[in-house]
Parts: sequence; structure tokens; C-alpha cells
Amino acid sequence: MKTNFIIMGCLFFSPLALAGQDTLHYADFINEMYKESDMIKAKALELESELLRAKQTDLYFMPKVSAESKYKSDASRGDITDSKITASSLIFSTTIVDRFKEKNSRIHSAELSLLKEKESLYKSLVENLIGIKYYNNLEVKATK
Repeated sequence: MKTNFIIMGCLFFSPLALAGQDTLHYADFINEMYKESDMIKAKALELESELLRAKQTDLYFMPKVSAESKYKSDASRGDITDSKITASSLIFSTTIVDRFKEKNSRIHSAELSLLKEKESLYKSLVENLIGIKYYNNLEVKATK
């Protein structure tokens, strides 16, 4: 009973609270809808994961350079600094180019998937708005 009262109170007062707010512009409404959509959030996270995976690919095939320096103190020769620099790289093969093309294709695919989901959501919104407009026109004609 107590939960029903709380739910009824929220349902009663939320339209009154929204009535006092300024009107929401159409572009702001669309952006807010995109932010609140779970499917768009999922597609954005897929794009982010593909970008991180692409960074891993870039770092894996990048040449590695390491530097080491040791300070030695010798009584007979004095203070000596022993420095060593090492560079290593993978042997070039044709598969490296294919890996980078695959990486770029995956990123592009994730971007297109996100845009497709946004377009689908926008299309659904417009279809619903058109349906509501026709329903309102039909209701006006029926009341005459």
C-alpha cells in the first residue's frame, strides 16, 4: 500500500514539475534521446573497444626501443657510465599491411553501426510522430 502511494505521488507530481520547465528544442530532444538510448550506448562502447584494439595493433607492430644506463665506480679507472640502447622490430611481411587494413575496417564498421542505430532510432521517432499527428487529426474529425 505504501509503495502504491509513493508511485501514485510520483506520477501525480512529475507532470506538474515538467510543466514548469522551459520547452525543449527538437535538436536537444534528439540529442537527449541519443544519450538515453541503451542500444546507442552499446554501439558507442563497441566503437570505443575497436579503437582500443586498434591502438593495441599499432603498439604491437611499432619498433621497440629500450635504453639502459649504469653508473660504475672503479678505483683504477674512475667513474664510468655504461650506456646501452637496444632497438628491435618485427620482420616486415605482407600480413602486417593486412592487419592494419583489418583494423581500419573494424573501426569503420563500428562507426557505421553506430550511425545506423542512430538513424533507426530517429526513423522510429519520426514514424511515431507522424502516427500521433494522424491519430490526432482523426480524433478531431471524429469529435466534429
